[in-house]
Amino acid sequence: MERTGIYKEERKFVYSDYDINDNVLMSHIAEIFQDIAGNHSEFLGCGYEAVKSKDMIWVLAKTKIDVIKNPIIAKNVIVETIAYKPNGLIFARELIIKDKETGETLITGNSNWCLVSLSTRRLVRPNIDVVPFEQDDTNRIYKDKMKSLDNIQFEDKDFMFSQTIRFTDLDHNRHMNNCHYLDIITNAVSPTSNQRITSLEINYEKECIKDDEILVYKRIISDTEGFVAAYKKESRQLVFKSKYKLSYNADASKQIL
Repeated sequence: MERTGIYKEERKFVYSDYDINDNVLMSHIAEIFQDIAGNHSEFLGCGYEAVKSKDMIWVLAKTKIDVIKNPIIAKNVIVETIAYKPNGLIFARELIIKDKETGETLITGNSNWCLVSLSTRRLVRPNIDVVPFEQDDTNRIYKDKMKSLDNIQFEDKDFMFSQTIRFTDLDHNRHMNNCHYLDIITNAVSPTSNQRITSLEINYEKECIKDDEILVYKRIISDTEGFVAAYKKESRQLVFKSKYKLSYNADASKQIL
């Protein structure tokens, strides 16, 4: 396989990827996104261990996921990721999931990554020898750059629940796994049987570690969109902020095979 900025894998969605209404979980899409990004980086020689040996670590800053059509369980899909040449300190990476048989686009995703020094915790600007991402962004799925979401001034009535970070929430960096934040958002939204989350954008602000307690808030903007954010209970530091969109339309592709 040629070492390029585009990387593809084939997989299937399984029953555990879906919620009680048989809609694919945003956190599981994020896991696919995270895994294929890691596999692509490993293939290019700039994966977890490679950058760690140079006193750096990959950090996810922003993610956006759009579900165009709910994937059919057990049907083959092609998962593709595109890593674009860096813009300053930001590495943009996109995701597209297509039905293998028809080529229909089911899911798209966008993300901003950066490299942080393990010793100083500061952002670093590596050279092309360290991170060989040279893909031109002419044909990007998302034409606009990712921007920071609005800072919502939540009120007491917006409080949803508190959550303590446990062992199984952590990744190998001993911080809360980025994908688990999307489960928190989904639980705050708690879609009804005729709703599904079709779009979710999240800004990661402050890492959580084991035994941190966070307070989760939700502000409903309309019947189809709203904001969810979480703060550390003790310090009141913002952990993440997110925006979601809902669809009320029935999806004919939602079925169990």
